[in-house]
Amino acid sequence: RSPRPPGSWRVRARASGRSSPPWLLLALATAPARPRSPPRVARPGSRCGARPVAWAVTVLFATQSLFAYVVMSWLPSIYADAGFDHTTAGLLLSVSILVGVPVFFLAPSLAIRASAQGHLVAVLTALIAIGFAGLWIAPVAGAWVWAVLIGIGGAVFPVVLTLFSIRTATTAGTTALSSMGQSIGYLLAAGGPFVVGLLRESTGSWSVPIVLLLGIAVVQIFAGYVAGRPVVIGDRPED
Repeated sequence: RSPRPPGSWRVRARASGRSSPPWLLLALATAPARPRSPPRVARPGSRCGARPVAWAVTVLFATQSLFAYVVMSWLPSIYADAGFDHTTAGLLLSVSILVGVPVFFLAPSLAIRASAQGHLVAVLTALIAIGFAGLWIAPVAGAWVWAVLIGIGGAVFPVVLTLFSIRTATTAGTTALSSMGQSIGYLLAAGGPFVVGLLRESTGSWSVPIVLLLGIAVVQIFAGYVAGRPVVIGDRPED
């Protein structure tokens, strides 16, 4: 296989920071409208920044976005380093994206119907973790399986978009939580591909970057359980 040109990881990292994953518009299109009867309200009138659930949603948005950026930037390179030609490596990325499409439409409905969303986030994140662990242990033998699992696990994204709505009681609250989650979340996630590429280049393998991603998956599961608790920020809207 042909070697990657010097500095290619830096180019990929910069590119990932300039563009959102291609499933962003799909997730936005499938995000549900605000439910008319949200779960119990926590402390009325409290600010987003003072609420643990708001920070949990923000962390969840950040970790999920980081996974998305890393997949788009580095999944083909992981497969190429395992011995696949660049065409097959790109095809594996395409498969990972396409298999997630039906799950992206289903995930918001599952999130709304659940009394708490922590289990849903945990299952989807576990699929991502298994996929990356598989890429580390047996990247060739299970190549297509790992791509599919990572693609399905990416459905955490529409779940987070749903949480912006069901974790708040008013339109203003949704806007505030969404602004907080996306501004801080994207800022934290933007450096993910750069760090992963730097670790790959400095260590000469994908072992350390993948271990880091597995650690981030643990953080995402924890954030998912906190963000998924059936509480709402702010007052109920007047009917």
